[in-house]
Amino acid sequence: MSHTMKFLFLFVACFVLAAYADEIVIKVSNFKYDPQTVNAKKGDVLIFTWLSDGSRHDIVPSDSEGSCEESTTVTNLKTSVKSSGTYNYTITEDANTKIYYYCSVGNHCASGMYGTINVVSDTSSTATSGSPSGTSKAPSGTASASGSPSGSPSGSSTGTSTGTTSSSTPSPTNSAVSFNSITVVNLLVFLSSLIMATSLL
Repeated sequence: MSHTMKFLFLFVACFVLAAYADEIVIKVSNFKYDPQTVNAKKGDVLIFTWLSDGSRHDIVPSDSEGSCEESTTVTNLKTSVKSSGTYNYTITEDANTKIYYYCSVGNHCASGMYGTINVVSDTSSTATSGSPSGTSKAPSGTASASGSPSGSPSGSSTGTSTGTTSSSTPSPTNSAVSFNSITVVNLLVFLSSLIMATSLL
């Protein structure tokens, strides 16, 4: 019976981690990482995506924001120089940690090609910051970020309710948080039921 309980705990733990993990896309293009600064929690996956625009870049860890010198303590966030493809980095650091990196090719770092990852707590928002276009979180959340400001012209106060309801739609980030919370609650209830059922055997 003890082996069964251990299996159930591991099974549910995997689902809980999956429910809270997000994928954050960082575009690697000519002289910049977009967005330059992101917030991510432990377990999230950062997907660095080279845009195949003919330029060559890499990722090298540093010890401070804007530093163009390779870190002597951080070694797990590093790639070779390339012009296409992707690189996935899973956050293993604890909350309240900052991870810095830069491009070591030519004078790219001196031209502003460096980035920062803010590791936040599980209850904090994983929305990215520091991006002029706000397009780096999972693909499903990109459109509404640019659509929300456009719903506030003078026409939005007129009597036609059908044209204004979309401007009050909750952001994708809030929806994702609500979904994750419900998922975790359901999993915990499911686990409790299994424990009770197993104890009666």
